[in-house]
Amino acid sequence: MRMRENTAVRDEARAQAAPQPLAKKAPMNAAEAKQKARDPDAWIARIRKLRDDGNTAEAIRELREFREYVPDADRRIPPDLRDLANAVRP
Repeated sequence: MRMRENTAVRDEARAQAAPQPLAKKAPMNAAEAKQKARDPDAWIARIRKLRDDGNTAEAIRELREFREYVPDADRRIPPDLRDLANAVRP
């Protein structure tokens, strides 16, 4: 009986000490998207910075949202981001 209690305590301690998975960032709401869409050049700069910092997944997410909320998004995407943009076609 005592052995089971020790094992249970040890297992619970391990579970609490284990790193927890990061929560996924919630998609931006419509108000945030409209705010970003007001300044597409700043949004592109953010996407570029994410890519340059190695945060490709976040850059791709931002590119998808950019295309969704900016009417002429594909025309605005600069040459240095086109390869990434073409890889994530909607």
